[in-house]
Amino acid sequence: ERSVAQQVLEELQEEHDPVESILGLIQRQYARKLEQGKQQAVIAALARRGFSLRDIRRALESWDMEQQELDFSGWDEF
Repeated sequence: ERSVAQQVLEELQEEHDPVESILGLIQRQYARKLEQGKQQAVIAALARRGFSLRDIRRALESWDMEQQELDFSGWDEF
């Protein structure tokens, strides 16, 4: 029934952190585009998947911080 399906979807969304979902998608599908400077294209693609702009921006900020940490992780040797 439609109402049951809607309720289940809402419960699943509440249990799952959308930022984590976005980060997973970035790792699997959009990392190369971000490396190429195509951030707006990635934002548009994620928005078409139904993610809010707020969650997308939070995920991209987290992604950027992770990438910066990776860039500097090799500096410990110097």
